[in-house]
Amino acid sequence: MQKVFDLTNKYIILIPILLLYSIFSGVFITVSVSGKFLNLIFAILLFGLMTSAFTAGWLNIIKNIILEKSENTDFMGLFPEGVGEYFLPVLGALINIIFIFVLNLFFAGIIGINFIGNPEVSPEALSKAMVSTETLKQFVASLTPEQIIKINLWDFLILGFMGLSYLLTFLYIPALFFTTKNPYKAYIISIKNLFSKSFFKTLGLFLAIVLIHIVISISTAIMGGNSIFNFIITFINFYIVTVISIGIFYYYNVEFIESKLGQNIDITL
Repeated sequence: MQKVFDLTNKYIILIPILLLYSIFSGVFITVSVSGKFLNLIFAILLFGLMTSAFTAGWLNIIKNIILEKSENTDFMGLFPEGVGEYFLPVLGALINIIFIFVLNLFFAGIIGINFIGNPEVSPEALSKAMVSTETLKQFVASLTPEQIIKINLWDFLILGFMGLSYLLTFLYIPALFFTTKNPYKAYIISIKNLFSKSFFKTLGLFLAIVLIHIVISISTAIMGGNSIFNFIITFINFYIVTVISIGIFYYYNVEFIESKLGQNIDITL
């Protein structure tokens, strides 16, 4: 774990790169949502391409940092190199990840309808309730105990399937960068790695990351009105995202790549 923090602090330039992309994408989304429907669709597609390009370049830097190839390499040159090499694989992987999440939500819907039932709350009423804290309190007060139970069960069900989706794609991107650029083969490899003898170790890392996100979310909700705290928590968020990204790549390389070297096993497809 200390190695991960050391690499993050040594290559702290990764955080400003991530911050610049976040600012740019935020401005892009803000400008795009006010357009017409077709323009909005085009903006979503363009945003997906932008995200794929950034992810390919940024993670290629992290990959080379993990492999310790960045010492004698043009550090910033790794970004465009990664875009050229991994843009299409990352784009394919992102499409597959979206499909996996949608498929899991579909199964969650089927299970919820058959075992929980309809809480009989219209989307319009729920949308109006989310306008403010006061309207939300009034909305909850108007619900029957049975409706509240069903809504809570639906929440747990959807959160459970979302968590399952995250777990099933946890090792996907590292597999794409360390084993094969084929997004379909990379996913198969990542699933094999996930359910290997290292399953509980991988699950522990996954749960630790989930716990970190929960703590940050709760802290943000509690101290959200403090502008100084918001600035600090924003920086911490970007730092943690970088630490987690480096950590997952480092873990994957040590656990599933280096551990197989010398065993006469072809780890690439």
